[in-house]
Amino acid sequence: MKTGKIVWSLTAMILFSCIISGCKKGNKDWPSGLSGKILYSVSELINTNPTDHMYYIDSKQIKELGWGCGGRWSPDGSKIVYLFDCRNYQSPPHIMNSDGTGAIEIPGPCNYSFPEWSPDGSRIAYESDSIVITNTDGSNLIKLTSGWNLCWSLDGLEIYFQKSNAFWSIKLSDHSIHKLFDVPHAEYPISYCWSPDRTRLLFDWKPATDPVIYSLYVMKVDGSAPIAITTLHKYDYFTGHCWSPDGTKIAYSVRGSDINGGLFVINLDGSDIQTILGIGPNVTDWH
Repeated sequence: MKTGKIVWSLTAMILFSCIISGCKKGNKDWPSGLSGKILYSVSELINTNPTDHMYYIDSKQIKELGWGCGGRWSPDGSKIVYLFDCRNYQSPPHIMNSDGTGAIEIPGPCNYSFPEWSPDGSRIAYESDSIVITNTDGSNLIKLTSGWNLCWSLDGLEIYFQKSNAFWSIKLSDHSIHKLFDVPHAEYPISYCWSPDRTRLLFDWKPATDPVIYSLYVMKVDGSAPIAITTLHKYDYFTGHCWSPDGTKIAYSVRGSDINGGLFVINLDGSDIQTILGIGPNVTDWH
């Protein structure tokens, strides 16, 4: 299994309780002062088969978007790129309009991880057998080196990626590769999320000394100054996390007991935790 893959390990009990409790509908008491739209997916049972559906929640509504997971808002918020085959990874990325209409497949190799928009919204980068860059219609497809935890530079001229225990950058002009920094806390595959200004990294981690307790961290992009924002209850785990558009807050989702699971928003200093949804979601992006 590739490190960048999304790992889904739902039990039938959690899936059943999610459907019965209406987790996809969640809590419509949107916190005052919170803006934007938070994108997430929910795993459900359809004719005894586990499937994944995407939704977004904002101050006005919870909107069902359709099948898929790993969604990312386009820079202007008008479209969503996402994984269609969330369990077998046997299809390329797909794109839909922000209201769930007009879903199309982007021709290309199978997608193993969350696809990422270029800053101008004209191209997509994703992990397959190598890092793939393509126009949104599948044209001008380029295969680069292998890697995961992808992120575009703000000027769109480089791709940042993880390989082994380090982060690297590759220039799209000549494909030259440069090491950025070593990855701390590399005992197991970690999902890193770059801040909107590319100065910080968000990640979850469990120490080898206590491998059943997860914490959410923010650190500088050189790998220094990691700070724990929040720590979960024993045996609970993170199913997703992302930055607010202005980089001042974090949205994260947790699976565990009915009491502990859900989708939450927290300040960077760990204060003011707000519950957005109940059990079941996998948060992926915030616009």
